[in-house]
Amino acid sequence: AIGVDTTAYNCVLDVCVKSGDRPAVQRLFAKMKAAGYVDTISFNTLLKATHGSRSAQVLEEMRDMGLAPNQITYNSLINSAMSHGDVQAAWQHVASMRAEHIPIDNFTCSIMMKGLKHTTSMDDVDNTLSLIEQANIVPDEVLVNTLLDACIRLRDVRRLSSALDA
Repeated sequence: AIGVDTTAYNCVLDVCVKSGDRPAVQRLFAKMKAAGYVDTISFNTLLKATHGSRSAQVLEEMRDMGLAPNQITYNSLINSAMSHGDVQAAWQHVASMRAEHIPIDNFTCSIMMKGLKHTTSMDDVDNTLSLIEQANIVPDEVLVNTLLDACIRLRDVRRLSSALDA
């Protein structure tokens, strides 16, 4: 007989998340915790099926179990916030990444750029540009197009010009 381990559980959990079966996700995750088969990957997978204030609870539970969030954890949280138009929550997660010395990567910047379609604030555009610069990310054409779209939508010719220069 082949024993079940954390990796096997994580694979099944991912299938449940991708199929959108939230009750199955909750039941399986509870079973994994009870059996001691959870790790950072388990929590990251769970976060894909979690939204809003529940995300903060998952993060707290993760920490309570002695597991540290990583880039994937925070990128999942940021993506969830942006998917729900909660730009402020996304920036709070970016601030947490910085505070915990978790490097901001191109995925973080891409998610924040994607979120610009939810904002009417030029500060969000400026902060996102600053984030990209601080992280030493070389913007690809998707990032540039998203930035250009935000500048056009917000009718900001000055930022549009500087974005094109960049």
